[in-house]
This record gives sequence, structure tokens and C-alpha cells, in this order.
Amino acid sequence: MGFLRMGMGMGGVEGPPIRIVPEAAKFGELQGGFNFSHHKISLGPGVKDKLGLKVKCSDNRMYRLRPVYAWVEPGKETLLSIARLPGPDKMDKLVIHLAKPAASAPLEPGPFWKGRKEPPDFLLSLPLCLNAKTAAAAEEQTSLTAPSQPRSS
Repeated sequence: MGFLRMGMGMGGVEGPPIRIVPEAAKFGELQGGFNFSHHKISLGPGVKDKLGLKVKCSDNRMYRLRPVYAWVEPGKETLLSIARLPGPDKMDKLVIHLAKPAASAPLEPGPFWKGRKEPPDFLLSLPLCLNAKTAAAAEEQTSLTAPSQPRSS
């Protein structure tokens, strides 16, 4: 699985190349309790600064996420754990918000996102699926986008 790329955005660097492995959350048959999917998120070599990460879900009753807020550091991996509760087979998604913090940003990522008024610099959509049928459809839905007007640094 390669990097997800997009156009110019952060300080003239093409990208940023964001890597999430695996690119879709696939859950096996649920037989009581939670079922988990674990993902590694990393930045590519073109990104020199950490990014703030915030994760949102299309169905918070069905999924538990950890972490909801985090820093993604260059050269390091951030682990994302997704727990799915038993329920109907349906297609859901996570939307991962990424933004470059200002030098004056809080030390913790939660306050950074709660105080932020600007849209995220990048959005990464991650499909969530239960079986092979929804997994096949999900493979085509992973995408990375940016606002139409990138924020100036």
C-alpha cells in the first residue's frame, strides 16, 4: 500500500504524503463484544513538521476510536485503534482531519483542535466495513482531500 497523495498544500511541499496501513478497516464476523481494527498513520519524507490529527466517525454508537486527537510526527507512526460493536452490516467511514499547528499551539492535540476555527488542511476518508462485499466497495473509497483554498503559512 502506498502513500496517499494530493496537490500543493503545506509550505510548497507536494503532498503531504500520508500513509495509513491498512487503507480500509475490515472487521470479521462479530460474535458478541467488540471487534478491532488497528492502523498505522505516518507522514512521508516531504513533511518536516508534525500535524494535528482528529478522527470523526459516521456512527459513534457503533464504533469506539482511540485516539480521537493526536500529533503525527515526521518519521514516527501514530497507531489508530477502531473497535466495532455488534450491529447490522453497513458501510460507515472515518474522516481523519489533519492540520499543521502554529508555533503557539497548545502542547496537547485536544485543546489544539477545540480552539481551532480554520478548516483542516487535509481530510482522509477511511471506509469501515464488516464483510467481503462491503470491503470490496470500500477499497475504492479511501481518499485524501484538501480545502479548495490551502491555508497560507
